[in-house]
Amino acid sequence: MPDENSKEEKARKEYLEERRLLVNLEQKAYTDFDKTLLAISSGAIALSVAFLDKTLYQSYLYLLVASWLLWLVSILFQLWSFIVSSKAMR
Repeated sequence: MPDENSKEEKARKEYLEERRLLVNLEQKAYTDFDKTLLAISSGAIALSVAFLDKTLYQSYLYLLVASWLLWLVSILFQLWSFIVSSKAMR
């Protein structure tokens, strides 16, 4: 019986180790996704501001400014989520 218990214990330890590895990989994937999304969003805002003078639709400028503000709010929330998630992992 002791040999059987040690096999089960060893299998359980291996399972827990693999599970821990998978959870860490999942967290890293989400962090990388968030960072990429943040970079794309920031770059898109910068491009739209850079080409503002070339746009033909000056009468819809208020919509563009409103969209920038909402975009910035979403970026701020994304940055805030980094802070909250790092505190949650402690």
